[in-house]
Amino acid sequence: MTKNFNSIHEETELIFVYGSLKRGFHNEGLLYNAKSLGKAKTVKKYPLVITKNPLYPYLVKEEGKGYEIIGELYRVKKNELEKLDQFEGKEFKREKIKINRNFLKRKTHNSSKIQIDELDVNVYYYNGKLDYTNDDISWAWNKKY
Repeated sequence: MTKNFNSIHEETELIFVYGSLKRGFHNEGLLYNAKSLGKAKTVKKYPLVITKNPLYPYLVKEEGKGYEIIGELYRVKKNELEKLDQFEGKEFKREKIKINRNFLKRKTHNSSKIQIDELDVNVYYYNGKLDYTNDDISWAWNKKY
């Protein structure tokens, strides 16, 4: 029996990653079975705090402060999402967030509009208390750190 498009998507979830789960980082293997859907950024601003010791990114749930965060979007099976919950532990809490997909696409001479998809997706917020300054906040975590 062939599954239709909707039933396949009912068995999966979208997740936005901004740190060690991104491609090229040390925990990317946890998304080995996930389908990459490309770059994305948060609709609203949040502080992405980069701590020095340990060197690690923490997305803080303080809407309106910081930057629109750039990360990667993946489609994962629900059982894989449960594994990510275990990996993130109690230190991080999974919640829904709005992201923009296709924000990097530019207008072409054939198109007067750009389709930007706004989606509700899962993200892991830091579930603890962080002391940080504006110097600790970034819009993306990358290899320069």
